[in-house]
Amino acid sequence: MTITWREREHTTIDNEVTNDQNVLDALRGYGLLKFFKIPNMKANMLLLELLIHYWSEEDDAFMID
Repeated sequence: MTITWREREHTTIDNEVTNDQNVLDALRGYGLLKFFKIPNMKANMLLLELLIHYWSEEDDAFMID
């Protein structure tokens, strides 16, 4: 899985995402749509990488030791 983070001030990307139903469905399906809508959210790449590492599709949850 590859994740590219773009800071929230990019209106063009916001528009692309909000106009793409597949992307909205994917964000909603993984419970991430609410985070996409948070204004001025800054990336913490280490935290994102850790969360991705601990995500369990089987359990639909973060499995942190």
